[in-house]
Amino acid sequence: MTHGNKEQKNKFLQLLALAHQIKKSELAEFWSNDKFTHSLKFHQAAFFAARHCKEHGDTTYMLKILDFFCYGSINYLKTVAWFEGRTGFNFEVTRNLIRIKTKNNKKIEENFQVLGDFLKNYKGVLPVIEENELDEPEYIEDSNNIHSRRDSIDEFDLIDSPLRIAGKQVFGGYGTGKRR
Repeated sequence: MTHGNKEQKNKFLQLLALAHQIKKSELAEFWSNDKFTHSLKFHQAAFFAARHCKEHGDTTYMLKILDFFCYGSINYLKTVAWFEGRTGFNFEVTRNLIRIKTKNNKKIEENFQVLGDFLKNYKGVLPVIEENELDEPEYIEDSNNIHSRRDSIDEFDLIDSPLRIAGKQVFGGYGTGKRR
């Protein structure tokens, strides 16, 4: 990496960090995420992330760009499609992770738009998010007992159950005020 590329990388990382800080600060009510994501500066940062991925196979900077969109939203998926067009790779998208699935996709020829314009105008096929199989825990620990998530435990509510504690059964059940 040349000296100019390091400066450019640092400049874009500082820009993204500052934008994230503003979004989380007291100034957040004045922040327009749409205006920022459609700006030329954001496009330049995204272009840098795409170029870095294409040269090094590293998707870290792409994830920083995708953090500006809600996970699974239309703009999130359109941005992934834009990255696919810029890099020539197909990506596998899961929560907090984006991996290169295949190289040499056919989308590279048609995609030379600014990211903001692409987000407004793209009507093509969107990438599919792969659901992570580990979203649900296999086992739930409860103090010292481990139960499988699919096991059903037959429990009886003693008030409504046919089991009786010593004494007579009163018509009306619990809460009727009758005692015998």
